Amino acid sequence: MESVRQVLLQNAPARQVLMFNEGDGPLSAVVDQEHPDLMILDGVCCTVDRLGKLEELAQRYPTMAILMMCENAPADFLISAMRVGVRDVLQLPLVPNSLLEAVARVEQRQRPVAGSERPKGKVIAFIACKGGSGATFLASNVGYILAANENAKVALLDLNLP
Repeated sequence: MESVRQVLLQNAPARQVLMFNEGDGPLSAVVDQEHPDLMILDGVCCTVDRLGKLEELAQRYPTMAILMMCENAPADFLISAMRVGVRDVLQLPLVPNSLLEAVARVEQRQRPVAGSERPKGKVIAFIACKGGSGATFLASNVGYILAANENAKVALLDLNLP
């Protein structure tokens, strides 16, 4: 695993790489604490039973990508791994370029596409023509209706200082 660390840091020195050995405790505890964007697993191709734990993690953290490194993984294992959310399975012995390409694919998917961001909110302004026309009354009632009917968070700012 140290070779994986070296390849990842050589390509992007600012990247944070956390190494974990199963003897240190359960994998889920580390993921719960660290919230990684990418998890690379070595040597889990042995049993399909361990894929159940990966499936739980993939469901709890849907934005986390999972890569696996295996020697001679059978086809049924690869299909099972794909079904639980593993993005890529790399052959061992590891070829550094294949690891970098797999990480680049993950980073490409995690990068937001320009123009695809959802608006974070809407601004509705009520401007009174003259004092006492009811703009504050109207704004507070519209805010109440939006919060009650759409289960939305509403902030009401009355910027008329007098």
